Amino acid sequence: MSKFRKLRTGLHLVIVILLTLLGRHFYDGWQKTQVAKEIVTLCELPPIPYELEVLHASIVEKNVSLTVSGPDKIFDTWLGEIDKWRDNRPFQVLNFTIRESESTIRMEFSAELRK
Repeated sequence: MSKFRKLRTGLHLVIVILLTLLGRHFYDGWQKTQVAKEIVTLCELPPIPYELEVLHASIVEKNVSLTVSGPDKIFDTWLGEIDKWRDNRPFQVLNFTIRESESTIRMEFSAELRK
């Protein structure tokens, strides 16, 4: 095998690895967003604005978990909607906790659902 052919094969391998990692990154982000939308639907939460970032979202049997962060003003407006939701929470939400971080702009929501 010539040096040029080895170099070309090595570069192809690096490109395939980088594209695989990039694809996985975008797929994980898309999946997180889809799970967050499902949590919003199940718990009848206010819709998450596009500007807010979903840091974590998971559904395990009857338990849901959601972590959201974003810009100050939009985040505060959305938290106001969450406070209204808290007063009239839906029947299917049994136990829930909402924790707001003091050091960063972040909110963690977890709940147990009736199914």
